[in-house]
Amino acid sequence: MVPGEWLSLKETATAPTVKYRHDARKKYTLILFDPEAVGGTKIHWLVVNIPGDDIVKGKVLLPYTEPHPPPLQIHHYILWVLEQKGTAPTRPLHDRFQQVDLGIPLQVVYKTYFLLSTSPP
Repeated sequence: MVPGEWLSLKETATAPTVKYRHDARKKYTLILFDPEAVGGTKIHWLVVNIPGDDIVKGKVLLPYTEPHPPPLQIHHYILWVLEQKGTAPTRPLHDRFQQVDLGIPLQVVYKTYFLLSTSPP
């Protein structure tokens, strides 16, 4: 994914493959969110305690839901991978609009974003 790339609804129907520099001895958090969602920032995907870059082995707090902006609107979807300084709590979340505090220090190691609209750019 190239930062600022336009993606289609079809391209975002399933979770993207995410590759980032990592240390296999460390844990990471992945978050995909829409800061322009109606009702406030919406989390589309949240995985914590990812060992190295093996996202499948992380704990999913919010499963991937495909982005779908309102008609005739353009939304930015932001994806961050953060290095954890400790182990994050693993209680599942149910509200995609709630503020998330993992209670541990985090440092961004990878970030990108894509644009999506229900009408072509």
